Amino acid sequence: MTLAWMVYVIVVSLLLGGAALAAEAAARAWSLSTRWIWTGAFVASLLLPTVISSVSIELPDIFAASTPARPLVLREATSPKLAPSAWVASKAAPFAAIVTHGADLNRLLRRAWLATSASMLLMLAASGAALLLRKRRWQQRALLHSQVFVASDAGPAVVGLLRPRIVLPDWLLDAPAGQQALVIAHEQSHIDAHDPQLLTTALCLLVLMPWNLPLWWQLRRLRHAIEVDCDARVLRAGHELQHYGAALIDVGQRQSGFIGVVAAMAESRSLLEQRIRIMLATPGRKAKGGAVLLAGLALCALALAAQVAPPDAAPAPYVAQQDRHQINVTASRLVDYEGVYQLDEFVLLHVTREGRRLWLQANGQERIELYAEREDEFFSRDVDLQLHFQRDARGRVQQLVYRAIGTSAEAPLLDNGAAAAREALIARDALRTTPMPGGEAVLRHNLANLTEGKFDGAGLTPPLKSILANMMGRIKEESTGWGKVETVRFDRVDGLGWDCYRVRFEHIEVEFRLRVNSDGRVAGVQKREQL
Repeated sequence: MTLAWMVYVIVVSLLLGGAALAAEAAARAWSLSTRWIWTGAFVASLLLPTVISSVSIELPDIFAASTPARPLVLREATSPKLAPSAWVASKAAPFAAIVTHGADLNRLLRRAWLATSASMLLMLAASGAALLLRKRRWQQRALLHSQVFVASDAGPAVVGLLRPRIVLPDWLLDAPAGQQALVIAHEQSHIDAHDPQLLTTALCLLVLMPWNLPLWWQLRRLRHAIEVDCDARVLRAGHELQHYGAALIDVGQRQSGFIGVVAAMAESRSLLEQRIRIMLATPGRKAKGGAVLLAGLALCALALAAQVAPPDAAPAPYVAQQDRHQINVTASRLVDYEGVYQLDEFVLLHVTREGRRLWLQANGQERIELYAEREDEFFSRDVDLQLHFQRDARGRVQQLVYRAIGTSAEAPLLDNGAAAAREALIARDALRTTPMPGGEAVLRHNLANLTEGKFDGAGLTPPLKSILANMMGRIKEESTGWGKVETVRFDRVDGLGWDCYRVRFEHIEVEFRLRVNSDGRVAGVQKREQL
């Protein structure tokens, strides 16, 4: 699910970047500012996927007070045909059975995401601290009625967030007064337009999604647009184009050291050439007419980005459930099913509602959307899973029956106190450093049987035994060529309370993760091959 969501965000960011590119060309044909176009694309690339995939608003019917609120779920307005998650989707196994590599991949991606964001945040803090140290070596002086810093290895640029200041290279002190005035006018324009704050905010927001490569490209385009807009402001202030262009070229040929993402007059040679061409360009009627088409193209790309379906709204690849017929259930009716159900000693099923959508999530697993087939009967389009909610004599939901891959299990509904106590027990169990008794013996016994082509399910809970029996053909096919078991070694207890064992076969090493109950029976198993 994490990978599918990341792909979804990247696709939306690419479309928004394309829309900004078209809007930028249209704006320049009419000599309009472009930095806000890229600012909008940058912020939308962060907000649009998050809002569409998570926001659900309930709108009351003002004409019928007794009618339940009508939910407006934004992801339901997207097009399932535009679902990047379908490209990375794969069959998900039920919670209590063999869990494929998806859960491991999700955890790996999340940890990498967190580590990258934390590293980037530390780098930004270190860069800011280094800049403060460098500022102490810079001289302060008055130049053409402006207070500036003079440095031997930095500038022209603007540094500082709360109190931005201009920093100039020391070679500029020997330049003609006219060139000095143009450089100072350029940097002062950045300060007046609050460009340093805009760039710093964008860079800090990038920490939230450092893996989003289109976002890095948008930041580069934003910085370039800031310089182009600054050029236009300087020229509108009355400075001559010929002298200003010469000053840009001179500064560009004598670039100083890099001091971070700041508002600076100098850029790479290619971008500097683009800025000069933009200043020299005089758009005619044809260019302005084409700008209308470009603006329309930008709107189309923006609408397309809003129509891309997040992973939760994508049509599921699981074919076996597609012949089931979904019925509509009111939001007030779905409230009956919300709660925490205990499927096993360490497995809780959380049923939650968002508007008129119902979700199921086992502790430590991805959530699955449920669809009503009949009253109190639900199914999933993602996995082979059906739920039947049972009611007591007073019509209140008492428990659910969990059916998956040819087996079923009952999960009673817990009250708030019992649910909190059970969750606390599961949390304490995850802090273990030693394996649960009995798990290794069950693993050795069943692996030995597997290598001999047999299966008796000794030591497994009835639901898991039934599921594995139904999947035995696939399991034997996947384990072909492993050879006999050589060693079984306990490795660790993961953060969810699963005991991790490394098993060395003749031709491969496999990690098995066991969810072992206090009675020594195994209630869940995961595997990860080719370590």
